[in-house]
Amino acid sequence: MHSLFLADDEVIIVRGLRKLLDWASLGIEIIGEATNGEEAERRIASLQPDIAIIDIHMPLRTGLQILRAIHERDMKTRVIFLTGHREFDYVQEAMRYGAKAFLTKPVKKDELISVLRETLGSIERSVSTREAMAKLSELERSPYMKLNEFQNEQQQFTALACYIRDVELMEREVERRTVSSVFRAFEEEVSRKKLGIVFTKKNVIYIILGHMEQGDYAYDTAHRLTEYIKTATGKELLLGVGVTVSAMGGIRTSIDSAQNALGYRFMRPDERIFRFEFERDGDMELSGTEQMERVMLYLTTHYAENISLESMAKVVHMSPSYFSTVFKKNIGMNFKDCLTKIRMEKALYLLRGQDLKTYELAERVGFGDSRYFSGLFKKTYGKTPMEFKREKKL
Repeated sequence: MHSLFLADDEVIIVRGLRKLLDWASLGIEIIGEATNGEEAERRIASLQPDIAIIDIHMPLRTGLQILRAIHERDMKTRVIFLTGHREFDYVQEAMRYGAKAFLTKPVKKDELISVLRETLGSIERSVSTREAMAKLSELERSPYMKLNEFQNEQQQFTALACYIRDVELMEREVERRTVSSVFRAFEEEVSRKKLGIVFTKKNVIYIILGHMEQGDYAYDTAHRLTEYIKTATGKELLLGVGVTVSAMGGIRTSIDSAQNALGYRFMRPDERIFRFEFERDGDMELSGTEQMERVMLYLTTHYAENISLESMAKVVHMSPSYFSTVFKKNIGMNFKDCLTKIRMEKALYLLRGQDLKTYELAERVGFGDSRYFSGLFKKTYGKTPMEFKREKKL
């Protein structure tokens, strides 16, 4: 639940905003309000809400003065201004200090919802980025190998992204124990052989390999590790091998490419280890298989967009009918079913990690109709998103 603070010198405006929306349905809780700028600045500094809706013209402290104070304190609060004016100077200065939006009084419900959703999306993207950077910084506190020591001893680095098959279908406690046991097995083996560094985010385990060797070292190591985990825990892994980089600064690129490599599992269901493959030169003639690999990589990273068979056919310069034939021949299912499968898996992943309403979940994975999405989800997993969510909380 995200927190919200309201500030306007007109009490009727504050009360009206409280009643205008079903705030809980948006995942928002109103935690405070104020009717003058001095009180607003003091309480916002104390409560540090995720979002503050502030009248830009208030007594004692203006909205712009409050925004400057938020900026100077390096707070994470997103500010949305209420105003009856549209002066350029206000907008220019407010944007310089990070204002998210302006809402003209009287506030329209649809406009407020749209601004709030965009602001919430901005918060989630920022949190996701901070979490990713925090995970990387955790490597420096590794109990068995300091990052600077690791860097000094190695010349190349390759990320592995390790996913336990069907982990998302397990009950929450079973999933937690499974990921924990596989992580411990990885940590013991990687530490014992001084292969690199291990960390986990949600239900994906990452390994940063440090090595001097060229060629297939990372792929061969990934193969040995999957066999080791199978023996040690009985669990089957799907593992993406990222690009090899020559400096610690490139590790994020290697991690991202390892994640993308896992997307190949949709077209190679019999394989367990997948290497990230760069797109070929644009003017080089590609085989049908190579083109479909590019399509699959695109789908696993752009699934939330408005994608159709016709639009993808244009990307690879084929007619829709020919593209459909080539796709089914190489992937083993038709384009629509494959895209739906990818979106359903992504929906399940989001449902496990975030508190989303069905319509929000549908939007995140590329569906405009939440009822249609809910029906597809139930057809795929045997229960609606909310039924699945309730069972996971037990």
